[in-house]
Amino acid sequence: MAPQMRLGDFLADHPRSLLFRGFRLAHFAARDGVAAIDSLPVVTVRSLDGIACDPSLFDERPFSRYPRGRFATREGDLLIGLASPYRVACVDGDALDAAVSASVAILRLDFEDRDELDPWFLAGYLNLPSIEATLLPSKASGRNLTLDDIRALEVPRMSVDAQRALGDAARALGLIQKRRRMVGDMEMASLMSHYADLAASAGEEA
Repeated sequence: MAPQMRLGDFLADHPRSLLFRGFRLAHFAARDGVAAIDSLPVVTVRSLDGIACDPSLFDERPFSRYPRGRFATREGDLLIGLASPYRVACVDGDALDAAVSASVAILRLDFEDRDELDPWFLAGYLNLPSIEATLLPSKASGRNLTLDDIRALEVPRMSVDAQRALGDAARALGLIQKRRRMVGDMEMASLMSHYADLAASAGEEA
């Protein structure tokens, strides 16, 4: 069994890597009488379904101000759902500059720190059913995770080359998951189109 390290200990030793929560929607959402400046994709707990972030799952929300800066997704960010089922996804080039809500934690590893801890490896590891099982006390109590819960997680300590090999496999799996959803969406759209054609034909015959 590989030696373990607490994620919080790694972060304490690498202060340029950050763990923080996303923004509160109410602080930026457009209200009655306030014109929305723009509509942005937003990552919520429901958006995390797979190892790689899938923009097709993001919400679109109107905002009176831009909740950007630190709350906008960057390449290699780990997004950790703070509510059940505690999914974890890594951000690739398809999911950049989306806003992250307060229901999701952001683990942002500094580029130099990635020579010791690969974000894709970590995403694959934290998605293991055995790791979710360590979070079951929170799930059973109905409470959300805290940043301290995440810092307390144990992760394997292994060479970065071994991490990157596993991380590449996790990234490939995430791409397969996204493509499978895309094909499913296309099939559903095609089926609905056929039903619409049938309904139109029935209306013309009536």
